[in-house]
Amino acid sequence: MWSGRSEPFSDIGRSVALTFAVDLADEGISAVLDNPVHRGGLDGIAVTASYHSAKDLLVHNPIRRIFFHESGVVYFRPDDALYASTPLRPVQAALATKRDLVQETVHAAAARGMRSWAWVVFLHNSRLGLQHPELCIETAYGDRLVHSLCPSQRSVQRYCVALATDVTRRHPDAVYLEALAFMPFDHGWHHERIATVLDRWDRFLLGLCFCTACLNVARDADVDTERLRWLVRRELDTRLSTEDASAATELGGPDHPMLAPFLATRRLTVTRLIADVAAAIHREHSATHVVLLDDSGASAAASPDIRAVDVAAMHGLDIAGLGGVVNGVAVCAYFADAARVALEVGRYRDQIDTDVPLQVIVRPYAPDNSSAGALTETLAVAQRSGASSYAFYNYGQMPLYALDWVAEALRAV
Repeated sequence: MWSGRSEPFSDIGRSVALTFAVDLADEGISAVLDNPVHRGGLDGIAVTASYHSAKDLLVHNPIRRIFFHESGVVYFRPDDALYASTPLRPVQAALATKRDLVQETVHAAAARGMRSWAWVVFLHNSRLGLQHPELCIETAYGDRLVHSLCPSQRSVQRYCVALATDVTRRHPDAVYLEALAFMPFDHGWHHERIATVLDRWDRFLLGLCFCTACLNVARDADVDTERLRWLVRRELDTRLSTEDASAATELGGPDHPMLAPFLATRRLTVTRLIADVAAAIHREHSATHVVLLDDSGASAAASPDIRAVDVAAMHGLDIAGLGGVVNGVAVCAYFADAARVALEVGRYRDQIDTDVPLQVIVRPYAPDNSSAGALTETLAVAQRSGASSYAFYNYGQMPLYALDWVAEALRAV
């Protein structure tokens, strides 16, 4: 267990509220910054610069209670010239056709002495995936997972670099990099129906990418990709048609001698892409902090027997290899049990270079935290386990009294 204390995110504050662009548009940027966010004692605001489709209940929005996020849109005015080398083009949200919500938030935050964050979702983009299925994850069966662009594809890589550059031109103090790895097989598609009982291993195998780009990278590492693809397909066929699926496991796990080197190439691909995106951000504005947002904790929360850092590895994130690549790592701690928070945060801290700050993202409301005292314990435990700053998800979804809990908890820790 990590026993030291990393340097805080001194240049970008100690606490930040993650905020949907719709909250800022409907409630007003000044109102969010001057009243509710200030009420929570926070010193930073993060706005969605690009986001995926979703349906949200907005509990205190003055205009609407239910909001359907447009699929794969951006909330700023993109510069088309930046995307000349890729067929992927960002689409500006209807909510922001006449304004640049990212730029406005950055300016408003700076005027109030607050730090601004641009929250960028990269590869989770079903709009672009449906337009360009050839650039999406390809399963062992040849099906395309259109909710996920593949990080091995050169056109996708160029799009990510262009998107990061475009956002950074608004000069936020920090940029969250979310969904910059291989997405899982199931990720909440509209009316997603799976009648067969699938365990973690089934879902993992169904999400492995065998597109031409991934195969070429793996072949360069001397992986017998055709044999591996056949093994994955045969294992899935057997498990999906056998009463006792556990007895049908031939590959056994990620350490299988044919699978392990393939997964290593995925981690290398993702690390290189993160490094390219971070370099593009720093070329555009050297003072901007680059923070990887790993949401694996959200997936792990449903399973007490799986660790978030292991979920991250299965999606191609080499947490231990991010030292010198990013300025920080933010992880989701969506757990009601303080002991689980300590375990999960500690696992990340043990893997991340001591020079890389760790931020913990929490939900300051039930069921994760049912009082100011519970939230205080969550933050204190996270701090003892190696976190040096906090983010709170999500402003539009949380009851406003939760901001009072946030203020009390931050004062206590």
